Amino acid sequence: MENFYKISNKIQNFIVAVLGKCSAYLMIAVTLFALAEIIRRYVFGVVFEWGQDAVIYMMVSSVAFYICVTQIGRNHLVMSAVLQLLNAKGFHRTVGFCKIFVSFFISLFTASLTFTAYSTVEYSIQIGERSESLFFFMWPFYFILALGMGLMSWSKSFNALTGMPNPMAPPDLMERIATTRPSKSSVGLPLLPGSMGMAT
Repeated sequence: MENFYKISNKIQNFIVAVLGKCSAYLMIAVTLFALAEIIRRYVFGVVFEWGQDAVIYMMVSSVAFYICVTQIGRNHLVMSAVLQLLNAKGFHRTVGFCKIFVSFFISLFTASLTFTAYSTVEYSIQIGERSESLFFFMWPFYFILALGMGLMSWSKSFNALTGMPNPMAPPDLMERIATTRPSKSSVGLPLLPGSMGMAT
């Protein structure tokens, strides 16, 4: 099991380093391009015909790349008020089971999306489908979405197998989670150690 954790940790670090940076650079590039297009449209009265397609293409691709990164780091938005309340009442096993069940369900759901995306990519290549401006092929866009869903499925399946907290998380992240205390701005429910950043 220890070897499994080590291998998975290496894969996680690679995903965070590569896809995280690619997503960030892509989002910066598309933001600058969109601003440039606004200036060109309203100041000079000209735009690229493929500009709108490029913005949508790159922005959605950036989000798709970053899906798995947020799952690995457990930095995504979590609505865990009910689980925190159950944990505070002493239903620790119930909370753990719910988290594992949800992780497993999400893993199956995203895996099914990845599996069905294969036929979509294949069909798009066969018919030569293009974007609205007829400048970009659509199959790379579908492939990026499928890749993002597939990596998310891998991350959630690991969470379901190992339970909570995630042993794959970087040590500094786990230390911050363990030492987090509720702030005065809390909405009334106790913020339990280990609940911040945890996936449901």
